[in-house]
Amino acid sequence: MHIRKYDFDYGRRMLMQKAAVGATAGVLAPLWPTIAQSGEVTKAYPDELVSIEMNTKGKVKVGDTITANNVEYVKHLLDPIFYKQVKELGRKFKIGAPTKDVSQLFPHAYFEATLRNAGKASFDACEFSRKAEQV
Repeated sequence: MHIRKYDFDYGRRMLMQKAAVGATAGVLAPLWPTIAQSGEVTKAYPDELVSIEMNTKGKVKVGDTITANNVEYVKHLLDPIFYKQVKELGRKFKIGAPTKDVSQLFPHAYFEATLRNAGKASFDACEFSRKAEQV
């Protein structure tokens, strides 16, 4: 049994109450360290943000074709012009499975360099102080 933390009844007030008492939510976890440890975005985000089924309360599933008849269920995920093309011009699209492996979302060399150099970046103290003096 999977307990859903953030379903459609979960509001901002509840999130703020839990954050105020020190409880951590999935969206409040540090993004890159969490992704670097697991290699997947599912550890950094709650299921409700990764799954189209949970996001649309089961009305749309992976593999479904979105047409003018069911575009209302995913309207909040679309750009306004894309929504208009589907609703008024008859455009169709198919829901694909989400890419959970973060190494497939970026060029491999850049992704490896980001992980290798994590925490090493800093500002030049001299350049920063000169700019502050000019202001």
